[in-house]
Amino acid sequence: MQPPDPLDEWETPPFDPTERDGYLFGRGVSDNKGNLMARLQAIEAYRATMGDLPLRVRVLYEGEEESGSAHLAAFVERFGDRLKADGCIWEAGYKDAAGRPTISCGLKGIAYVQLRVRAASKDAHSSLATIVPNPAWRLVWALASLKNERDEITIDGFMDRVRPPTAAELQALERLPFDEPGMLRIHGIKRFVRGLSGVELKTKHFFEPTCTICGIVSGYTGAGSKTVLPAVASAKIDFRLVPDLTPETVTTLLRAHLDGRGFGDVEIVPGHGEPPSRWPTDSITARAAVDACRATYGTEPVVYPLLAGSGPMAQVCDKLGIPAAGFGSGNAASANHAPNENIAIVDYFDHIRAFGRFLHAFAGRPVA
Repeated sequence: MQPPDPLDEWETPPFDPTERDGYLFGRGVSDNKGNLMARLQAIEAYRATMGDLPLRVRVLYEGEEESGSAHLAAFVERFGDRLKADGCIWEAGYKDAAGRPTISCGLKGIAYVQLRVRAASKDAHSSLATIVPNPAWRLVWALASLKNERDEITIDGFMDRVRPPTAAELQALERLPFDEPGMLRIHGIKRFVRGLSGVELKTKHFFEPTCTICGIVSGYTGAGSKTVLPAVASAKIDFRLVPDLTPETVTTLLRAHLDGRGFGDVEIVPGHGEPPSRWPTDSITARAAVDACRATYGTEPVVYPLLAGSGPMAQVCDKLGIPAAGFGSGNAASANHAPNENIAIVDYFDHIRAFGRFLHAFAGRPVA
C-alpha cells in the first residue's frame, strides 16, 4: 500500500472508503483492493449461479508488492509446485481514457534508489554558504547529470542496454488505440514529453525506460523562513525497466556514472527492484481475457504489450512459466498512488462479470 500523502489534497479520508457520484474513493480501491475483491466475488457468483467452477483457481495475495516483495521469491521457491498454473490474471487492470477495457501482457521492471549527500556534520547558518559546501546543490547537480532537457536519460551506458522494439512490435503499436486528447485532459497538461504523438508516443510509453525523481528533501521546508545551510540532501528515484535492464545493472551503471562525473560523494542507497516481464499477446491467458472482456463490455478490448507499471510478475510467472495477462476495474483517471484514488462502481461490477466469463473462457467453454 502506498502512503496517502499529501493528505490535504484528499476530499475524503483516504482510509475511509467513500462513495460519491458513482465512484468509490480511498487508498487502494483501484491499486488494487478493488480487483482482488471483485475476483473473489466473481468466484462466489459463479458458484452460486453456475455451480462448480470449471477449473481450479489459486489466489496468490501478498502484501509487500509496493515495497518490493522481499519475501516472495523464497515463498515461490518453497511452494512452487503448489503455485504452478496454466495461466495468471495479474492484479492490475484499467479502462483507457476513451473508456475501452484494456488487457496488459506484462510489466516493466523497477529499480528504486535513494541518492544522499552529506557535507557538514550539522546544519549551519546560511551566511556560511560562502565557504561551507551545500549538499543540496551537489545533489541538484548530480541529478541534472542523469537526464537532459530533451528528457533523454544520460547515464553512461544506460540506453545501450535497452532492447529496441522489433518491427512487428512497432507495427502492432501503429494499430493500437491510444486516446491522446483524453490522457492530456485527465492529467491537465497541454503536451506530452518531447511533444510526442502517434507511434513515437506509444513507443516511448511502452518500450522505453524511465528515470523519475519521486521526491527531494533537504534543509527547512516548513512554514515561514529559516536561513539554514543544510548538512544533508537526499532524493528518491525510480527507474522503470524494459528488457534488457535489471535492477542490478541500473545500480552498477549509476554508480559508475556518478563516479565518472565527479560525484563520488553522492551515496546510493539501493531500494527494491524487479526485473521486467513480457508475455505474448496471443497466449491462452490473453485470448481468454479478450473473449471475456468482449462479451462483458460489448466492444473489442485494447491489448497492450505491457502495463507501464511494475510488480513481481517475473518472480512468479517467469519463474514458473505461467503466461500472464491483466485486466481490472480501474480507469484512466483512477489516480493510483495519488490523492482521491477511485474506481467507478459500475466498473467494479463489470469486472465481476468479466472475471466470471474469463473463468468460463479459460476452461474452454463458450462465452456469452
